[in-house]
Amino acid sequence: MINKFRAASNQIFVTIFIGLIVVGFIFTGYQSVQGTPDTVAKVGDLKISYSEYQRVLDQQVQFFSYQFGGKPLTTKQINDFGLKPRALNQLINQKLFLKMADHLNIIPSDKEVITEVKKIPAFLTNEKFDVLKYKNVLKANNLTPSDFEMRVKEDLKLRKTQQVLKNYPFSSKLAAEIKDIRKKKVELKIISVNRETVQKFVKIKPGKIQEFLKKDKNKDRVRAYFSAHKTSDYDKPLQVKASHILIKGTDEKSLKKVNSIKKSLTTKNFSTLANKHSEDPGNQKTKGGELGWFSKGRMVPEFEKAAFGAKKNTIVGPVKTTYGYHLIYVRDRKEAYQEKLENVEKEIAKSFLQKESSVETDGLMKNISSEISKVITNDKKVSVILKKYDLNESKTHLIDPLSDVRSTQLTDKEFKELLTSQKGDIKTYTSPLLSKIVFVSDVKVDEKIDLENITSKYEQKYLQQELESALNNLKDIYPTKSYLNRF
Repeated sequence: MINKFRAASNQIFVTIFIGLIVVGFIFTGYQSVQGTPDTVAKVGDLKISYSEYQRVLDQQVQFFSYQFGGKPLTTKQINDFGLKPRALNQLINQKLFLKMADHLNIIPSDKEVITEVKKIPAFLTNEKFDVLKYKNVLKANNLTPSDFEMRVKEDLKLRKTQQVLKNYPFSSKLAAEIKDIRKKKVELKIISVNRETVQKFVKIKPGKIQEFLKKDKNKDRVRAYFSAHKTSDYDKPLQVKASHILIKGTDEKSLKKVNSIKKSLTTKNFSTLANKHSEDPGNQKTKGGELGWFSKGRMVPEFEKAAFGAKKNTIVGPVKTTYGYHLIYVRDRKEAYQEKLENVEKEIAKSFLQKESSVETDGLMKNISSEISKVITNDKKVSVILKKYDLNESKTHLIDPLSDVRSTQLTDKEFKELLTSQKGDIKTYTSPLLSKIVFVSDVKVDEKIDLENITSKYEQKYLQQELESALNNLKDIYPTKSYLNRF
C-alpha cells in the first residue's frame, strides 16, 4: 500500500532521505557539555562523542526521574528502562538527519551560524553578545570556538531539515488515491471465544477431583493457591447497602434544614424525600439517594463510622462531613466472612484439572465456535450462547484497507482476507488462546468521503510512514558502529 503512495508522490528525495518522526532538537545545554575525545559510536563518517551521549542520557534520566516523583533513578532502573541504548539511538537518528541534510543540500551559511551563536543567553551580558564571556564559557567546557560553532551549524541543519519535512506537500493526487482506497467498506461482526473463559465449562467428574486431592503435591498446590488468593478472591469484608440525603454546607442553616427533613423521614418515604431534598449531584433526583453496596475505604471517615455502626433497616444522622450533613438509611448489611480452605478446595482442584484438560478445552472451543457460526445472523440466539458460556458480546467493525488492524484483534493475514470477502461470508479463525467467528454483515461503497478530511487526517500519518522507511534506508547507506560497551 505504501509503495503505491510513494509512486504517486513524484518526489524521489522523500522516499529515500526523509528521517524518522520529527524529533525535538532542543538548542540547550551547551554550557554543561564536558568535552572529551572519546567516541561512543559512528554513523558513516560522523562521530558521536561521549559528551553528546552523556548529555542526551542525562536528559532521558531526568525525564524518567520526573515520572517517579523526582526521585533519582537507580542503576538498575536505568538499565531496565533501556535508557542508554535509547539515548544512543536518538543521537544516531540525529546524525542520519545530518546526512539527509547533505543530500538535500541544506548547508547553513557562516553568517547564519554567527547569528545563532549571538542569540545564546549563556554568552550575553546586558542582552548583548560578549566575546570574552563566549570564550570563557567554551574554555570552561573544554570546547574550542570552531568545535562549538560546528555543533551550532549541525543544529541549524537539523532544524532546517525538520522544517523542510514539516512543509512537505501532501499531493491532491495522493489524497484522491487514498479516497479511492478508503471508499470500499466492509462491516464485520466479530465474536471472540476466549480459551481461559471456556476452560471453566469443561466438565470434570467428582471422582477425578477426589483422585487429584489424594496426592500430596496436588494438595500443596491447592493450599498455595488458596493462600495467595484468599484475601482477594475468597474473604468478604463487611459491607453495607445504604442511601443518603445530603444537605450541603455545615452552617446552622444547613443543620436546621436537615433536622426539619428528618422529622417526617421514615424507611418507607426515604427514597421520595431523597429525590425531593437531597443536594448530592450524583442523585439526579431520581435515584432515591441510593449508594449501593460498599465496603470500608469508599466513603469519608465520618460517614463510614455512622453507616457501619448502624443496624440493618435503620436511619442515622444527621452526620456532619466536609460535604455537609447526611441522613443515612442503612438498608442491609453483609457481615465480614473469612473463607476456609476445606470449603473451596474442591473448587480450586476442579479449576486446576480444567486448565490441564487441553484436549477437552479444544473440543469445547470448537463446538462453541460451530454453534455460534450456525446462528450468527440471529442476535437473540447468539446472545443465548454468549450468556451460557460467559462470553463477551459481539463487536461490530467497519474496516477498509487503511484501518488500524489492532482494534479488531485480527492478524494482518486475517484482515487482508476479510477485505476481499463478500457480504454474508462467515469465517472462523483459531489460535491457541482465542477463536474468532467473523460475520461479514455488509460490503458497501462510500462515495461521500471528503478530500479535505482525507488530507488533514493522513498528511501526518503518511509523512511518519515515509520517515520511518527513509530512516531504514539511511541506516543501510550509512552503517552504524557502536562502542558503547567501552563505557
